[in-house]
Amino acid sequence: MKKTIKFLLFIALLVFIENIWPFRIRPDLFLLLAVTFSIHASAEGGVAFAFAVGFVEDILFSVSFLNTLTKTVIAAVITFIKDKLILEFERLSYVFVVIFSPLTVVLKTFFRIIFLHEVIPAAGFLSVLIFTTLLNLILLPVFLQLVKRFNLYGE
Repeated sequence: MKKTIKFLLFIALLVFIENIWPFRIRPDLFLLLAVTFSIHASAEGGVAFAFAVGFVEDILFSVSFLNTLTKTVIAAVITFIKDKLILEFERLSYVFVVIFSPLTVVLKTFFRIIFLHEVIPAAGFLSVLIFTTLLNLILLPVFLQLVKRFNLYGE
């Protein structure tokens, strides 16, 4: 019960940060949560959790279920290859954030172009790609400290 309350408080904190972020380019805090949990959890738990995180993000911030799909696929890939890499938890988090932050931006942009018929300039796309990835990398240490502080993984 305590762990559930801690988790709900943590999600509320993420939602609060997403809503008050003052800039157009935002970090993907839900991606950071899905990545770190997928590294730490069992295969089934990581994928189920990433699905839930993506679903919550879609319900709160989006009209599509693209976040649910991308977070679930990312968690599946992570759980498939995490045991094959010999890195500690925090370094593995950095590796996956570097890989999946740009991939998520590309998928969201592709979705906006194909299904919403938006015109996105290349310079705008590249700036979002670069700065979102950099923001995720900059905020990852803070995020990992918050995860430890909330003791989300039962360590």
